[in-house]
Amino acid sequence: MFIYLLINSYGKGGAESANVHLANGLSSLGVTVHLLILKGTSKPYGMDERVIVHTLNLDGVSARHVCSSKHPAVRKVEGVIAKTRADLSAGNSFVVIASLPLANKISFFLDPLKVFYWLHFPVSCSDLRGRNWFRRLYRKRRLKKLFSGRSIICPSMGVLKDFGSLFDENICRKADFIYNPVDISRVSALSLNVSHSLGVQRTIFLHAGRFVHLKRHDRLLHAFKLFLEETHAEVDLVCIGDGPLLNENIKLAGVLGLQERIHFLGFLKNPFPLMASAKALILSSDFEAFGMVLVEALSLGTPCVSTNCPTGPEEILVGELSNFLTEMNPESLADGMRRVWENPPDVSGYDFSRFDP
Repeated sequence: MFIYLLINSYGKGGAESANVHLANGLSSLGVTVHLLILKGTSKPYGMDERVIVHTLNLDGVSARHVCSSKHPAVRKVEGVIAKTRADLSAGNSFVVIASLPLANKISFFLDPLKVFYWLHFPVSCSDLRGRNWFRRLYRKRRLKKLFSGRSIICPSMGVLKDFGSLFDENICRKADFIYNPVDISRVSALSLNVSHSLGVQRTIFLHAGRFVHLKRHDRLLHAFKLFLEETHAEVDLVCIGDGPLLNENIKLAGVLGLQERIHFLGFLKNPFPLMASAKALILSSDFEAFGMVLVEALSLGTPCVSTNCPTGPEEILVGELSNFLTEMNPESLADGMRRVWENPPDVSGYDFSRFDP
């Protein structure tokens, strides 16, 4: 059995991290895994050396450009699959797991019985939110054509329910949910690899995520200010990640008078030593598909506070940990910070078997 993972590019988000976890888990089981990175030349950090990585150099190609099976991007992917299968002597069965728009569109022109679309956001939030009725209708029809006859992997029950609310039974019958895999042993090993000091002296709250609107760093920063005003706690906030809204949030920290208490460290290849040392991980998103960073933090013994956003966090922070799900406003998030500061939960007995690759 050969597994081909297709992804737009190796960036710095949850979809990319999920593909690394899955590739490593499958490789450990003796499965031959090929990771096809469609754009860019960045190689995944912490990837099992048995995973075979291909960079296809499709920079400049977007999903809307790929309109037929004759497109060079489709031919290039088909060529990689054909060549690697021919080079290997044992077995001939394979599946393709596609993540994100360009990979999905290319895979549309492959054998539908071999293709799985791996969703990384609830469709109603990622594809339909913010569009007028006509654009929503147009987009929904295009998605219906894309998904028809294909197998759909949803990373949480919430994403599956969202998908089921949008499409008819003929499409939904081939959709199911499988929690995103998290390679706990890899996370643990990387957390011990402390190569240098990050220069933060106080105890920290940590936020890890790209600076894009859905992550709502503005809500996070306002909540942290409210938390400090109420508690006067000796704790700083560290934000790791990059993205188009980074500078805007650096300016907001200054406006709030928190430039000495909030640290923007940019993208870190290995965030896990910092995650392991944090007092808590804070998630402030408008929506998630899963919330992998929550599982990664819990695996390192770090408690979490999260907005109870659609979808994912409520399926991870269960039992007593559900007390640290907050409403989607700065006041409630600040109260969650206060509660985890004053009475952090013991997460040592958390059951991670649902997320085993």
